[in-house]
Amino acid sequence: MLRALLELSRFANVPSIWTNCLAAWCIVQGDLGASFFWVAAAASLVYMGGTFLNDAFDSTWDREHRPSRAIPSGRIPAVAVWGIGGAMLASGTTILALSPGAGNTSLLWPLALAAAVLLYDAIHKKTALGVIVMGACRYLLFIAAAEIAAPGSAGKPWIHLIGAGTGLYIIGLSLTARGEATGGGAPAHGLVLLLAPMLVHVYALLKAPGYFFPVIAYVIFVAWLIYTLKKLKSKSSTRIEDTVSRLLAGVVLIDFVTVSHTDLFLACIVLVAFLSSLVLQKVAPAT
Repeated sequence: MLRALLELSRFANVPSIWTNCLAAWCIVQGDLGASFFWVAAAASLVYMGGTFLNDAFDSTWDREHRPSRAIPSGRIPAVAVWGIGGAMLASGTTILALSPGAGNTSLLWPLALAAAVLLYDAIHKKTALGVIVMGACRYLLFIAAAEIAAPGSAGKPWIHLIGAGTGLYIIGLSLTARGEATGGGAPAHGLVLLLAPMLVHVYALLKAPGYFFPVIAYVIFVAWLIYTLKKLKSKSSTRIEDTVSRLLAGVVLIDFVTVSHTDLFLACIVLVAFLSSLVLQKVAPAT
């Protein structure tokens, strides 16, 4: 049962949720106190609730195409997955909306995030537009965290650009993941989207307050991306799955770029989160 719960939660990706929140917190220069941990925990519930519901929505498809997954394999009943996923999504959204420091405008972003999560879960197997919604989920998480950390942040265009950079990366990643799920190769346009959004991200950081331009952090991210994509050339039958898992860990490196723009110590903590994500992928699959 524990193994099934870990698979359903995509727990290996949770560190990227924490670093998404930390990146938003740092870039708006929020007070890194108890409210940050409150938001990080709530965002984790939203994410895991979404992944539980994702498997619940996909259970019919998985019975035919992925019978080893938790629900079709009979390791956990579908009704339990629906209940756990719904409870986590609802509680996480509520905690975000009631977070210390959240103002009237802050309430809109957690609600929009929850709506996007549900929409993605419901449509992603039915339309190619689902990948756009997935990218929107990360964008909305970033904006929600920034707005709670410093109310009024959502009024700054460069905040949206940073969030959009991560969101577009997720779209590219999701296109690659779709290649994994259908047994095909990773589409070229998906791979291009993995790097191109970082140009938007870098432009936004130049507009943001900070004491140095994080060139080294950016080089580390690009090097990881090149290393990961080279794995696609291998003959291994799991090359797509392995690539997607590494790309998911790469989300943390995008946050590393952002955090290194403002705080070197916290940037080191983000690197630890990146390594933690890689270790957790050995425990339970990230996709």
